[in-house]
Amino acid sequence: MKGKQMPILPSRKIAPEEFLKDFLATIRPGVIRRKEFIPWQDVFSRIRFYQSAIEFFESIEPQEFQSNPRKIADMLLSADDPYEFIMLGFEILGHTGNTFTTFEDRVEISQISQEIKEGNEQAALYLIDVWKELGLPNILNGDVSSALLGVEIGLACNKRKNLGGRLFGVLVGELLKDIVKQIGLPESSLKTELSIPLGRGGQKKVDFAVEINGAPKLAIEVNFYTTSGSKPTEIKRAYANLNRNLDKRNIILIWITDGVGYYKMQKSLMDAFRVHPNTYNYNMAQRYLADDLKAVGVGR
Repeated sequence: MKGKQMPILPSRKIAPEEFLKDFLATIRPGVIRRKEFIPWQDVFSRIRFYQSAIEFFESIEPQEFQSNPRKIADMLLSADDPYEFIMLGFEILGHTGNTFTTFEDRVEISQISQEIKEGNEQAALYLIDVWKELGLPNILNGDVSSALLGVEIGLACNKRKNLGGRLFGVLVGELLKDIVKQIGLPESSLKTELSIPLGRGGQKKVDFAVEINGAPKLAIEVNFYTTSGSKPTEIKRAYANLNRNLDKRNIILIWITDGVGYYKMQKSLMDAFRVHPNTYNYNMAQRYLADDLKAVGVGR
């Protein structure tokens, strides 16, 4: 049986230009708190972990990579376990993970560490040549601990790209708990990462859902942009079809999205709103969503 077409929620019955003006005026610029911006405890813990490896590299003269690579090879070969030294050699160059690749190389760090531990001199000399070509001697000209500190801060910055979205999801989750309470539903009706069957074996996993009498009534997608991205353009392609599928099941799709990246995606955001009007930033959801849901009979 075909379901009725899902409603445009009351506060969303506005012109795209009006929506955009309100959205931009109430953007949440960031979700990472100052004290969480750099995880200093993790950074310093990492430096302490590498202390013996730092001392190993500080005992090497940078020119020895060129003039006396066998001396460095002997130092690696004489270590009880060179794994920590080798890990630091790559990490201080900005690489983490077990596999290192370039146009010329594929280095499995655990494997080459084991080979060197077992006395493979050629493996040690090969590794030293890789480090030399990558420029490791340039780092050893200065203070290794300070260089590693800079690298670890940089790696933490890279991790922040995913942290913002995760923290925004947590923030929206707390808001939705409050909204569910406002509309008279138990907190247990709010589900996270729920897969909704769409028929013919298909399903859609949504960030949040609200169930009434055991069946999903709201499907909520969440994301956060500190830089411009492709999501608004994807909305035009994907959400129209998804809305049709959810309409058949009497499920309202709501998109909560935010971030300063939208200052550079205004046209795409406005176009996405035309396709999917039930779109809010965090502030909009805070102001309007509970009343919108009550107005269309969701809740008690």
